[in-house]
Amino acid sequence: MSEFDRTLWTLVSVEEDERIWRSETGDVLVLSRLDELPELKTWRNDEAVQRDARTLAASSDAALLLAEREAVDGRVVVRVIYKKQDDSLGYTYTGLRFTSDGGTGCALMTVVAKEGDLAGAREAAVLERLERAGTPVRRDERGRMRGWYVDPYDARLDDRTIATVADADRFDAVVPEHPLTRVRKALISLDPDALD
Repeated sequence: MSEFDRTLWTLVSVEEDERIWRSETGDVLVLSRLDELPELKTWRNDEAVQRDARTLAASSDAALLLAEREAVDGRVVVRVIYKKQDDSLGYTYTGLRFTSDGGTGCALMTVVAKEGDLAGAREAAVLERLERAGTPVRRDERGRMRGWYVDPYDARLDDRTIATVADADRFDAVVPEHPLTRVRKALISLDPDALD
């Protein structure tokens, strides 16, 4: 875990159980303390986390990009990322990190970043990289890019998702300034305990 770099974020609100920061790029980081999160008891494996994360994403008309669970220092950490088509331009990426407190409560870190002017930049960079690597994306008879729309956990959902090959973490280094890359980095590198 990295230290929370306070130079990248400005604290904009402090409440009893919640703190909110904003970055220069407009990203929002919220740290909340939840006294009880019943779902923590059911998140005993990846399948349960994926099921609940998919339900959460679907309730927002969003595509699930990440749902993972791990044990860190004796605590359960669950990370979820989903993206939703933005009304204005591109997508809004939301990352959630639940860190158990050892009991029934947890710290919830939420990171939200909008694509805005970067809309399409990640997809274009990934398509170019695939083309140069000799694995271009082909179109089917309906004009859809074959194999481009993929669900990270269930290949049968390719027609009902907006998740794409470009959303994979292996392409974060190609577009380090992209909102999805920033959200994923924050969920992985920031320790909620360091935010207090």
